[in-house]
Amino acid sequence: MVTHDPVAASHADSVVFLADGQLAGELHQPTPESVAERMTQLGNFVAARRNTVAAGSK
Repeated sequence: MVTHDPVAASHADSVVFLADGQLAGELHQPTPESVAERMTQLGNFVAARRNTVAAGSK
């Protein structure tokens, strides 16, 4: 299932997070709260990845 709903995702045994087409994390035995918290951190993952790519192109 693909969803942006933390409550729906929490019904799964595990949740895989994607950001900009890249694997950005995984939770086992997720709760709505843990899914929502991880989703709020996905922007940090994207920013860090962009900084790494930019640094490598210099």
